[in-house]
Amino acid sequence: MGLGNETLAAVVRTGCARTPEGARFRRRVLAVGGFALLLLGFLAAIGFGRLVLLVAGAVLVFAAGGVLVLVGGAVALPHLRRARPRMPRPRLTHIAGRSSSALGKLFRARPRPRQSVAGRRRQAVRLNARGASERRSGNIRAAVDHHRQALEIVRELGDERGEALTLNSLALAVARGGDDDAALAHFGRSLALLRELDDAQTEGQVVANIGLVHGRGGRRQQSAECLRAALEKLSPETTDYHRVEEHLRRAG
Repeated sequence: MGLGNETLAAVVRTGCARTPEGARFRRRVLAVGGFALLLLGFLAAIGFGRLVLLVAGAVLVFAAGGVLVLVGGAVALPHLRRARPRMPRPRLTHIAGRSSSALGKLFRARPRPRQSVAGRRRQAVRLNARGASERRSGNIRAAVDHHRQALEIVRELGDERGEALTLNSLALAVARGGDDDAALAHFGRSLALLRELDDAQTEGQVVANIGLVHGRGGRRQQSAECLRAALEKLSPETTDYHRVEEHLRRAG
């Protein structure tokens, strides 16, 4: 029964559609209807009036059923549309996950903000302090590494005084490792900077360190000359002055 209704509704819809197919269907229906009327008129004329009435009633019933099916289909159509199962949307979890991962990588790839100048100076001071501690402990390689890192920082900052002090510390570590030539080269660069800065007190300390390196290497005359030059730079009230004076007395 349902199949018949669907077929009838399809026929009615086709006939009512404003399409070329609907126009052709209507022309055929009119042609068939005209022929049927002629046939019914002929049958009525030859005495088959009752048969004509039965056929006419059947046609009216068929037409009424078509109209009812069409109206019912139009009313039910919105419900059918709402009841139509939706196509599942493509899941974006994987794509979104990859996008989030790429975004995370992008943020991780961003360079971290550089430290402030004061922070970098403090870092250099800490590295030099660790280098001095390693030197006193006999870890010469670690001491040299810390002082070199500090040297890179102060040079980047353009801190000439910090560079002079770091070169002095690096020279002490290198000398402790037995490389007097490299130590004297670092001391020389430190002295050049200190003379430009007119820092006589620190210059005296570096000259005294040069004298001590010469003394450990057996170059007693050069050591004594450096220690005397250091006393001329150092203030007599300082502890450094008395230490250099003591070293000079032992050397003599």
